Amino acid sequence: MALGLRARSPHSHHINADFVAGAVAKRLGAKKLILLTNTPGIQDAEGETLTGLRRADATRLIADGTIAGGMLPKVQCALDAIAAGVGSAHIIDGRMPHALLPPAPPPPHRPERRRQPDARLRRRRRIAQFVRDEFKRSPTADFDAQWQVLAQAVF
Repeated sequence: MALGLRARSPHSHHINADFVAGAVAKRLGAKKLILLTNTPGIQDAEGETLTGLRRADATRLIADGTIAGGMLPKVQCALDAIAAGVGSAHIIDGRMPHALLPPAPPPPHRPERRRQPDARLRRRRRIAQFVRDEFKRSPTADFDAQWQVLAQAVF
């Protein structure tokens, strides 16, 4: 709410700041009009906050009395601004910390680094490869003897 004084007149005039903000947005050709309020926003009859209203929805809620009181000038201002070419209008709870900040972007995608196997695992793999190579060279060799050599080397 704001008060206005007329030049050379002793009378003051009540000026609704929402209408002033809407008029400025229309005149500037703004892409977005943001109106702050001290309520959670536009609420339906059950008290649930409504988001993403279309003109028809807002008009219906005004007609049935759901939107009334201090929210009525905000909604009418938003509808007028959009009709005059403002891209979008938002009625936001100004009591919320950082209400005007956009949500933080997701962290950048980083591919997972493959962990290098530890020394023991590398050693076991080398020994297993050695045993496989030995089996290829001498397939008739005694398997139990080769397994014992492997077991002693690994464990």
